[in-house]
Amino acid sequence: MGTNFFTNEKENTLLEKIEGVFKYKKVHFFDALVGYFRASGYFRIRKFIQQTPKIRILVGINIDKLTYQANQQGLLFNPNAEQSQEEFLNDIKRTSKREVKRERFKFSMCNIKIGEMVRFEPTGVWVKVASDDTIEYQDRIYKLSPFVGTFMPEEKRNTSGAYQGAKFFSYNGKILDDIRKENE
Repeated sequence: MGTNFFTNEKENTLLEKIEGVFKYKKVHFFDALVGYFRASGYFRIRKFIQQTPKIRILVGINIDKLTYQANQQGLLFNPNAEQSQEEFLNDIKRTSKREVKRERFKFSMCNIKIGEMVRFEPTGVWVKVASDDTIEYQDRIYKLSPFVGTFMPEEKRNTSGAYQGAKFFSYNGKILDDIRKENE
């Protein structure tokens, strides 16, 4: 049984070897052990290996995000390579748009004016809106999240100590984060 190492330097590339083998032989099984595997590499070798009934690629070190996501989805690529790649990338774009980080909370997002009062729900304490993104309590100015971390009752604290402040304050009986979502 022959073994070969391909370093992907000069003419010693795995792609050239795959192209040469698949051009002249009918391959029934394709096994490859690689250090890294990228979706771009898959699309380059696909035209050669697509007629092979059994394909196994063992990745020893790392795969790229696209390949990982395709694997997690159990994705079978469309026979048309360009269309398949485009569909997959469009799906990634569509999903990543949903994960876009929201802008920091501002009271103006909820039509709350400076000087109005909001309620810290975990304790029922009322605080005054000092600016578009701060509150005043006991003559001190706070941003919402640090206030929550400071004044959250011990029995209601989470393990991380990180809080999204707008989820713990209400205005006219509605949670600020909910008001914000309604207004977005």
